[in-house]
Amino acid sequence: MIMQARNSHFLWIFWALLVAALSASLPDSASCRKPAPPNEQADDMTRSAIVKANSGQPQQAEQLLTRSIKVSDRNPAAYYNRGKVFLIQGRFADAINDLSHALKLDPNIAGAHYARGLAYKRMGDLSRAFKDFSAELKSDPNNSDVLLNRSLVLFDSGQPDSAIKDLTQALEVSPGMIRALENRAYMFQQLGRYDDAITDLTRVLALESDNLNAMRYLGFIHARLGQSEKAIRWYNMALKLEKDQARRARLTAEIRQLATKKGHK
Repeated sequence: MIMQARNSHFLWIFWALLVAALSASLPDSASCRKPAPPNEQADDMTRSAIVKANSGQPQQAEQLLTRSIKVSDRNPAAYYNRGKVFLIQGRFADAINDLSHALKLDPNIAGAHYARGLAYKRMGDLSRAFKDFSAELKSDPNNSDVLLNRSLVLFDSGQPDSAIKDLTQALEVSPGMIRALENRAYMFQQLGRYDDAITDLTRVLALESDNLNAMRYLGFIHARLGQSEKAIRWYNMALKLEKDQARRARLTAEIRQLATKKGHK
């Protein structure tokens, strides 16, 4: 049930806006421009790379960012954005190297600690992931995405109460954050706080009435509580919407098992 954070959420929007603002002032024809100095060339390639990344072309973005770094290796934005491209590609060690270099050049670069924390988390280094998420939260204490990811690290590290605290803070900032509600419900269930879990899952369905995760999990919790009728009802609701054949088979099996138990009472 615990959901991973989206790898594509890495503040590209800021850069896209920057590209739009800068491109508006450029001449229509590149032939009328004098050769730019190295730093300006590097900035141009970095901006072009961000456009490529935004349009779903990470390999082209990586190539442009690598060229930008070769032209000027003191530009933290190039290392930062290439690190994010590596993260999207699943090249976590490369991402960590670039993001670390960006932070060395500019310790205050926004989003770098978060992105590196995601890379550490995917590599299973929960201690370093926690440190990076915490560092990001010092400058952006109400970032609900960072809070969500830190909560997952805390939970996996055996600190469920602290994890729930982070999710609660994230929901105070973003009350409609479904991933936070789903994950907090899972943690409540693991702690035996079934009523709190049901409350969060009910909130999920109020926000997204066809959320299959919430329906399946409500069925599971009610089954754990021995409430067969409620469990069957939720499983049947999920079954009506579920298209995956393997999941449909599991739901059908759960319903039959609960019905059999109910018939023997």
